[in-house]
Amino acid sequence: MSVVLLDTTDLGEAEEVLSANYSKMQFAASADRPTRTWAKRSPLGSMAFDELRYDYVFHYEGDPMDGIVLTRVRSGAVIHEQPGGGLIPGQ
Repeated sequence: MSVVLLDTTDLGEAEEVLSANYSKMQFAASADRPTRTWAKRSPLGSMAFDELRYDYVFHYEGDPMDGIVLTRVRSGAVIHEQPGGGLIPGQ
């Protein structure tokens, strides 16, 4: 059975809930635009399948995650920047 973890327009609440479920994160987004964040968790055998939706453009910084994270981007883009390194588009 799926559980909605988060459905908010409060960026601070999004940081708090996502930090508690993944790793410590800090978000930065435009203050003049809505920032709806939605997350749902569904069990998948011994793993969890999480669906996240961000209805805004943002930048975040976070600590490394403890496990393997697979990502599928349905729209938009992800740009991953390694600490002390350059940009790695699409990772």
